[in-house]
Amino acid sequence: MPQPEPPLWEQLAEKNAALPQGERLQKVLAVRGWGSRRVCEDLISARRVTVNGNVAVLGRRVDTDHDVVEVDGHLVPVKEGLVHYLVDVPSHDTPRIQEVHTMVVHVLCQIVEEAMP
Repeated sequence: MPQPEPPLWEQLAEKNAALPQGERLQKVLAVRGWGSRRVCEDLISARRVTVNGNVAVLGRRVDTDHDVVEVDGHLVPVKEGLVHYLVDVPSHDTPRIQEVHTMVVHVLCQIVEEAMP
């Protein structure tokens, strides 16, 4: 007598286990500031994104601990725990670039000093 076929959810679980795990590439790019998920999908469709040197396709998943992601040859930092800071300069106060640089360095130094034990 033949063995009964396993339930559908078990079959799907086996298939999913064989698929690459990780986050969707367009989500990773969007979180890292490359645009909305839709814009990031367009970047991928335009063949401007590579993962580990290979042109990425929609639906690609990436392991943020091991994969190297690039957009137009520019490395995308995908490691968790990266922090981004936004410096707001009022529009009525248009400083020169050197003043902005000095301000950013000063703010970052304060943040690092506060974080150090």
